[in-house]
Amino acid sequence: MQKNKISGHVRNRVRESLFFLIIPIAVYVLISLFSYHPQDSGPFSATDSTTIYNYGGSSGAYIADILLNIVGYLAYLIPLGLTFVGWRVYKNKDVDEVSWIDTGIKMGGFISALLSGCALAYMYINTYGAIFTGGGIVGEIVAVSYTHLTLPTICSV
Repeated sequence: MQKNKISGHVRNRVRESLFFLIIPIAVYVLISLFSYHPQDSGPFSATDSTTIYNYGGSSGAYIADILLNIVGYLAYLIPLGLTFVGWRVYKNKDVDEVSWIDTGIKMGGFISALLSGCALAYMYINTYGAIFTGGGIVGEIVAVSYTHLTLPTICSV
């Protein structure tokens, strides 16, 4: 019996540690996204400027550039998702009762919502000359393939 109490205690500390590690990461990603500047060097944009405008530094500029170019404006939901995952890990007391089917269904729903959101953002959000589109690369791929398969009006329904 004593071993279960220690195991439960250690499990609680690990969950708390994960929560307190995820929150600063989410804040850092959010700050990096909000302070995105097109003149910062990144994998999708190369400049000869040595000045970094991003508040997250050069790594924050890379993170913002990658996220905004891949998923567009939906990248701003990633810190919210990280916070939600951290909260779920922290509050989930029944770790042994996690169902893989339930987790798979939730992941499938998240992926389909992300793909749909990126496609709609690509189709309807104007980025006013930014180097990325509203839905990013993912939104462009999904929206173009949907519009080739169906009419554009049906895609947005």
